[in-house]
Amino acid sequence: MPSINDLSESKYLTKNDVGEGKLVTITGYSRENMAMDNKPVDMCYILTLVNQAGKEIKSVVCKVTNGAMIAHIMATTYGISRDYQLDPHDPQSNPSPANEQFGNWVGKQIILYNDPTISFQGKITGGIRVRAPQAPPIQQAPQYQPPPAQNAAQFQQKYNMPPDSDTPPPPTQDPRDFGGGDPDKDYFGPK
Repeated sequence: MPSINDLSESKYLTKNDVGEGKLVTITGYSRENMAMDNKPVDMCYILTLVNQAGKEIKSVVCKVTNGAMIAHIMATTYGISRDYQLDPHDPQSNPSPANEQFGNWVGKQIILYNDPTISFQGKITGGIRVRAPQAPPIQQAPQYQPPPAQNAAQFQQKYNMPPDSDTPPPPTQDPRDFGGGDPDKDYFGPK
């Protein structure tokens, strides 16, 4: 069923395009003026994207909050260093953390989703936010399986022990002897 969201077509992804989550791969970036007619210049970075099938989709505008989140994802999910270095894609740039360099984002996946709590010009409007893709499932380590139980005869045979007799071995020491004193008396008096 059509809604008011269908009345205007955007060349960029909108919150309605991403819904609860859309996995995308960053394929490039550019800089464009996002200012409305007769407004001051508003240069923003635009990320070009492909979907899971590798088909190019609408680009997304990357402002400060989402840019910081993508940089965090690059460091924590993809292990891109936070060390300062020159951007190999722009040698004229100032050194910056590698995870914040757009060139290092190319080829990496992120999830775009509609965050209904985003406000714009004092009104709750919702908008696009970024989160890390789910990690591949961790393979469970095989559970420990104890060796098969052995009966006493198998154990004795395996370790070359003489077979058991029905009588226990004789005590080597009187259990009442506490290690000292008169052997004819125990702790509680004469034996």
